[in-house]
Amino acid sequence: MFGCGVQGREHVRYADLALPGLETVYVHDTDEAAADALIAQLRPELGVRIVKGESAEAVTKSAEVLSSATVILREPLAVMKDEWVTAGQTIVPCDLNTFWDPRTSHRADKYLVDSPSNSP
Repeated sequence: MFGCGVQGREHVRYADLALPGLETVYVHDTDEAAADALIAQLRPELGVRIVKGESAEAVTKSAEVLSSATVILREPLAVMKDEWVTAGQTIVPCDLNTFWDPRTSHRADKYLVDSPSNSP
């Protein structure tokens, strides 16, 4: 989970419910305090291990499902680099692709969006 605000917290809760067998959720936020707060709140509540990732790259390389709920901007931040994503991963951007390199969707097996006009 990239982005540890209110929406990120709810995405982690949903992942715990929707993905039976989920063992670990990696979280990352540019604001470390937000990541720490998410972990402190959800660890006792959920039956899944929650780990703060060292970096966006480390989280990307550790996870099968990648979700982002970060800021929404006109121009993408492109924090996520295409070369970090591998076949077999699923990307669920909830920030109008702001966090992702526009080329990234070509590497992942699935890139889920709410509208085709929102895809890169």
